[in-house]
Amino acid sequence: IIDVSDPTEPKEVVHYDTAGDAFGVYVKDNYAYVADSENGFVILDISDPENPTLEADMLWYTFYGVSVN
Repeated sequence: IIDVSDPTEPKEVVHYDTAGDAFGVYVKDNYAYVADSENGFVILDISDPENPTLEADMLWYTFYGVSVN
């Protein structure tokens, strides 16, 4: 999670290591939706930015992107 409150000096707040390689991330409200390649689709609760928690991990698919319509 990156704090961009000062765009000229972005700062890493915390690092959450997923099991795969994150190819895409979409953030909406308190959730981060991660296309995590062979690890599938990961949903993180980021309501506490210093302590993100895993909400769901869909291992039965391979994801390489996240898009919103």
